Parts: sequence; C-alpha cells; structure tokens
Amino acid sequence: AESSEEPGDFHDVLVLPLQVFGLRYDRDLVLETTHPTVSMLEVASIHLPEGEVWIAKIAHRDGTQTLVSDHRDVLSLLPEVDAPRLHQPTDFFVHEGSDGTLSVRLRLPDGELLEATATLRPLKAPRRTNSSTFNHSERIAMAVLEVSGKRVGLRASLSIGQHPQAFRRVLGLVPVKALLEQTQGGVVTADVAVSQQEGVVHLQRPESWAVSGTQTCEGLPREIRCSNGLGTTHYRFIEGGFSSAEVLDIHNKHLFSIQLDRPLPPITPALQGRHQRRFVVHVGGIEGAGHGQLVLGGEPGMSRLTLRPEAPRWLAERPMESRIQLHPDGSYRLETVRIQKEH
Repeated sequence: AESSEEPGDFHDVLVLPLQVFGLRYDRDLVLETTHPTVSMLEVASIHLPEGEVWIAKIAHRDGTQTLVSDHRDVLSLLPEVDAPRLHQPTDFFVHEGSDGTLSVRLRLPDGELLEATATLRPLKAPRRTNSSTFNHSERIAMAVLEVSGKRVGLRASLSIGQHPQAFRRVLGLVPVKALLEQTQGGVVTADVAVSQQEGVVHLQRPESWAVSGTQTCEGLPREIRCSNGLGTTHYRFIEGGFSSAEVLDIHNKHLFSIQLDRPLPPITPALQGRHQRRFVVHVGGIEGAGHGQLVLGGEPGMSRLTLRPEAPRWLAERPMESRIQLHPDGSYRLETVRIQKEH
C-alpha cells in the first residue's frame, strides 16, 4: 500500500504539466518569398478589448517567427509563446485603402526596411480546413490550425531594402499570395517557476524568455485560469489530476483545447509508476483536429510527461516532453521542450 504521507506541501497544489496557446486571425495576409533569410510575411488583424489591432509575423528560414507591431501590447501578449517581439512605434505601418489595398511597412530584425502591398478579396470557405503548420515555430509549438476562410491569387508586391522580391511558387506554378481566416493553437515549450498563495498562482519566466517576468493566474479548487491579453486559458483538474486545457478568446469563443480520455493522477513527490493516457486536440470549429498519447512518470522529486502526437502528420512531427521539478515548499518548475527527431 502507498503511504499517505508525502514530502513537501502538495496536498492542495494543482500542478500544471504543460502550457497551451490559442489565437484567431479574422484576416491574415500571407506572402511567401524566395528571399535567402525571410521566408514569409504575415500581416494579421487581432482583437483586443479596445478593438482591432494589426500585427505582423516575419518567418525566417529556420522556422523562427518574430512578432512586430506599433502597438506596445505586442511585448506582453501571449507570454506563454517564446517568439521574439519587436515594438516599432514609428517604423511599423499598416493602412487599408478604400479599394481594398493593404499597405505594409516595417523594419526586419537586421534593420532592413520591408514594404508590401496586396489587394484583398472576399474570403471563401476552403475545401479542407484542417491545415498544415509547415515548419513555422516548429521548435516551440506542437500546433494545429483551422483555415475557415481562404482566397488565393491576390495581386501583391513585396520588397526588402527597396529590392523587389519574388514569391515562392507551389509546384513551381502558383505563387503563394493568400488571405486567410484562421485559428491556431497547441502545446508550447515552457520554462516557468510556479508558486501559489491564497488562490493566486504566480508563473515566473526567466529573462531569456520572449516575455519575461511574472504572470498572475487565478487558482481555483479544480481549475487554474490564466489571461494572456487575447483571452483566457482554463487548465482543469479532476481530484487533483490534470484532465484538460482550453483557450477562449475575449468573447469566450473556443480557440483550442486538449482533452485526456482520463485525468492524470495528481503530480506530487509520492507519484510513482507509468501512467498512460490518450489525448485529442480541437482547434476553432474542428473537433478532433489531432490525437496521440501521453505518458506521465514519477521519479524522486521530479515528474516527466511525454506527449507523442500520432496524427495529423504535421502534429506527429512535434513530440514534446515536460519535466516538473517539485520543491519542498509546494512550488515547482515546469520545463517543456521539443523532443528532437530520432534518426
């Protein structure tokens, strides 16, 4: 029989075994280039409590994405996502003309000026909505996305350092110039020191993180709620064991969720053995956008959670592992990393 005494004060602590994110773009302009370092420009509208805000994402050849905006909140939004941020109060510019032409100007991380224009057209419902994430942010997220609206073949131009750039062509034929409506979400890498006091959960991220400092969440008997500036993430527990996580936007609309077939056992210093579960993920309006298995194992002072996604392919290519280091005072450190591809 297992002992009822546990080292450390973990009887009333809900331990986060992972972190998730969710994000919706009503309009997302996507231009893929053949530039040697910049692979893609995305310009998207997001909804904050004060209204619509434009942001840009610069995708680099290594899959890294940098967020750019003239809105200062770009430095604090989505603190759980370790993506570089650039606040450009004067260099960043997005204008939508009466004829539907979107004009964009920003500075790349190396200081070069990027300028682009595109004539937007009404969106259509695509034949397939469960879409690939390609290699974007592949080092920091196990992600899925729903493309609920799409329009390809836009009239567009893009220049870097005043040099016109060619657009990448699919199968060498169709240039990638598109307007999308999409929702994305998933499990992200993490490095947080977590402590709880009187119903308040503190998540402390290191200076090396894109959004460092302390995020304050609400600790309830069966739930931890974290606001990220674009919505709220609900981490839910049954009898102390993690069972699901769901991201809702500022209008309480579903963005992303991960659901286990059975709750995990509570993560405490007394946890032993191997605990396997099935999981399914939902994104936007797509039920069952992906699935896989996870395994929780206990070691002295440490627990490990391994996520092995199985489908779709682009989800299966991004397994992850969480390491939860438990401290005697009831605090803990959650570190989630991408598992490198096995050769």
